[in-house]
Amino acid sequence: NWQWCCNVVVPSSSRDGTPGLFLLSQTQLGDTHSNTFDFFSTKGTTRS
Repeated sequence: NWQWCCNVVVPSSSRDGTPGLFLLSQTQLGDTHSNTFDFFSTKGTTRS
């Protein structure tokens, strides 16, 4: 599950053009990997 999410988030954050997709993935994952998403969030999304 983590790898699947990672694959979706990595390209999304790289393009920095689909913040909605990032948010959707975060909801599905839950705060189980909140730390992982936080890292990607700082790397790709401009949302603080």
